[in-house]
Amino acid sequence: MCSVDDVDANLEQVFGLLRQVPASPAEEQLVCFPENCLFLRLKDRGEIPAMSLREEFWTELGELARVKNAVLHFGSVPLQGKAKLLNASVTLRPGEAPRATYAKIHLFDIDVEGHEPVRESENFEHGARTGTLTVNGWRIGQSICYDLRFAELYSRYAREEADVILVPAAFLVPTGRAHWEVLLRARAIESQAFVVASAQAGRHIGTRAEGYSGVRAGGYSGARNGHHGGAQADGHSGTRNGHHGGVQAGIHSGTQVGGHGGVQAGGHSGAQAGGQVGGGGAERTTYGHSLVVEPWGTVLADGGAEGVKLLSVTLDRASIEKARRQIPMSAHRRL
Repeated sequence: MCSVDDVDANLEQVFGLLRQVPASPAEEQLVCFPENCLFLRLKDRGEIPAMSLREEFWTELGELARVKNAVLHFGSVPLQGKAKLLNASVTLRPGEAPRATYAKIHLFDIDVEGHEPVRESENFEHGARTGTLTVNGWRIGQSICYDLRFAELYSRYAREEADVILVPAAFLVPTGRAHWEVLLRARAIESQAFVVASAQAGRHIGTRAEGYSGVRAGGYSGARNGHHGGAQADGHSGTRNGHHGGVQAGIHSGTQVGGHGGVQAGGHSGAQAGGQVGGGGAERTTYGHSLVVEPWGTVLADGGAEGVKLLSVTLDRASIEKARRQIPMSAHRRL
């Protein structure tokens, strides 16, 4: 994806990608979106809306989840915490209400050369625990962006024998070039699991001089016209998780990349850093390259640096079994 500071515009992207996802008549699919998929702050110190799990658009997305037979994983959404916001993953299953299933533990407070300082903790509070999902018998560990740099989190998932680890992200370009792929491949190898990293990608140009497009007053209207027939008949965006022999993973790769294998590692919380542009709008650039990595460390899919795309990857459980059989790390752990 290529999210901006306008909720309605981002929902248009989400619905547009979901229209491309074919419905699954049998097992559920897993569709994953990047960090900050519904709101990406572009202006320094601009407002970040505290969203709710009672927004009207969740009902529409829930209907799509039902028609597509898809579990939708929204990489991160700003939800209200105790004192500040939480940068939280929201999971929407067919026939169920949306649920916050993970809150980002490690917050991005950094000073990278060539980029403005970022202080995610000014607006967000730390998550406190790991979070796992189960889809079609596949155990899925969750993390978000900057979490990628902290191996101890992934060691927890490895001990729980996670089959897939999600890393939705909005990486900066300098850190993405240096660290994104190498960290994702390392996490796959050390966890002996698939890593699916949906990433924001490309140049994000603000649509509003200030504030954001509120969705609470009247709900989301942008994708409603034709949504019932169009977005429901055609398909999902993101990663697909399914079938007995493996997991199908799709990635929205583009200005934002989403999917079962998205791309995001060690970067920043997308809503944090931004620059002013022109007449009060703002813009920023994210690294992109949504990746799906298999347990031996091979990159199965790369969404590229920009462009809104749908990547579809089938994950085979045999790859996990082969890696763990050849190098039985779980039996060798001492710490």
